[in-house]
Amino acid sequence: MATRKNASKKTSRAKFNFNIDEDDIKKSKKSGSKLTKSLGILAVVFLVIGVGLGIGTGFYLCRNDCFEIIGSDELTLTIGENYYDEGCKVVSFGRDISDEVEIETDLIINSDGSLTGDDTKTYYILYKSNDIKYGKVFTVTKIRLITFVEEPEQDEIDSANDSTTNNENLENNTQTNNELTNSQSSTDLVNSKTNSELEINNNLDNLTLSNNLLSKNENINIEVNNSYLFNATKGGING
Repeated sequence: MATRKNASKKTSRAKFNFNIDEDDIKKSKKSGSKLTKSLGILAVVFLVIGVGLGIGTGFYLCRNDCFEIIGSDELTLTIGENYYDEGCKVVSFGRDISDEVEIETDLIINSDGSLTGDDTKTYYILYKSNDIKYGKVFTVTKIRLITFVEEPEQDEIDSANDSTTNNENLENNTQTNNELTNSQSSTDLVNSKTNSELEINNNLDNLTLSNNLLSKNENINIEVNNSYLFNATKGGING
C-alpha cells in the first residue's frame, strides 16, 4: 500500500498547467505564416537564379557549337576520278565530336578510303550523329551531293580551248579598242582646248585693235574740233 501511495503522489506532481493565452496562439500562428511566406519567396528567388545561371552556362558552352560540311556540298567529278571526303565539323556543348560522326553513302568505297562512282548520276554522302544535341534532342543531318559525268572527248576539249582562246582574244581586242578610243578622245579634247584658247586670243587681239582704233578716232575728232574752234575764233577777231 505504501508503494501505491508514493506512485499516486508522483503522478500528481507530474501534472502541468496548460492554460495558454489566446493572444500567444495568434501571435505564434502569424509568425509561422510569415516564416512560411519568407521561405517561399526565398525558394522562388533561388529557383530564378538557378534557372538564369543554367541558361547562361548553356549559352556559354554552346556559343561555338556547329554541324557543318567541310568544303562544298555539291561537286561534279568525272567517272573514274577518286574523291577523298573532307567530312564534317561537329561541335556539341563546346566539345568537338567530328570523329564520332556516322557516314552513309551510295558511292564505291576504295581500299585507300577514297570514294568514286561508276555511273553518270548523282551520289550522296549523309552525315549524322548520335550525340544528345544533334541525334536525340534534335535530329540533324547533312548531305553532300557528288555528280559523276563522262570524261569529255578530245574534240570537245579542243573546242572548249578554242572557245576560251577566242574569248580571250576578243577581250584583248575590245580592251585595245577602248584604249584607242580613250586616247583619241584625249587628243580631241586637247585640240578642242587649244582651238578655244586660240579663239580667245584672237578675240582679245581684235578687241585691242578695236580699242586702238576708237582711241585714234577720238584723237582725230578732238583735233578737228580744236581746229574748227581756232578758225572760228580767229575769224571773229578779224571781223
